[in-house]
Amino acid sequence: MSSLSFRSALLGATIGLAAQAAWAAEPTAAVLDPNASTAPLPYQSAFSGYQRPQFEGKADWRKANDTVRDVGGHMGAIKSDSAEMPTKAGDAVPAAGGHAGHGK
Repeated sequence: MSSLSFRSALLGATIGLAAQAAWAAEPTAAVLDPNASTAPLPYQSAFSGYQRPQFEGKADWRKANDTVRDVGGHMGAIKSDSAEMPTKAGDAVPAAGGHAGHGK
């Protein structure tokens, strides 16, 4: 018997014995008793620390839409280098085929 097959057989026997021991273990009487007392479960609401956001005021949605359009859409607004941002939507020229920038 080779060393590898001996190790495989030993590992299989060990796992089998461990599984058999776990299967054969009898649960205690307290686990089987539906009226047994248990520790209370703690409850904390997910909203216990919630605070409503404080808005400074409503912005004109038309002006907001124009601003996003002027910077080149939502992707233009999140560019970190403002020198690369187009000033008008017409200034943004898509890469070859329109998909060349994917994965960069």
